[in-house]
Amino acid sequence: MFYNCFNLVNGPTIVGNSVNNMYRTFYFCNKMVNGPTSIGNSVVNMVNTFYNCYNLETANISEKSSNLRETFLNCTKLKEMHIPEYESTSPYERALYYTFSGCTSLETVNVPENAYIEGTFKDC
Repeated sequence: MFYNCFNLVNGPTIVGNSVNNMYRTFYFCNKMVNGPTSIGNSVVNMVNTFYNCYNLETANISEKSSNLRETFLNCTKLKEMHIPEYESTSPYERALYYTFSGCTSLETVNVPENAYIEGTFKDC
């Protein structure tokens, strides 16, 4: 959608329920500071959504997102994030593979107990 929009500073405020896949939506939008404040619960795939958004300070995720692999990778100005609880019988369903890898300013993250966190905080 906004893939490689190098001059995008603010993402859309709302991503509605008509969207279910945000794969690489803001990939390499390296000047973006503010991501969406509301993301509909229909969004389940957020792989690489904010990948290399170096200046990203604020963003949200969907409560139903189950695939968060590398979602915030190298978002070096991101300071906090809340990953909502997610009802699942398998920890791999809410896998956080390298989700916050390279987020060097990260101070606070709330992660559900049932999340699989391999490499999640690498190079933080």
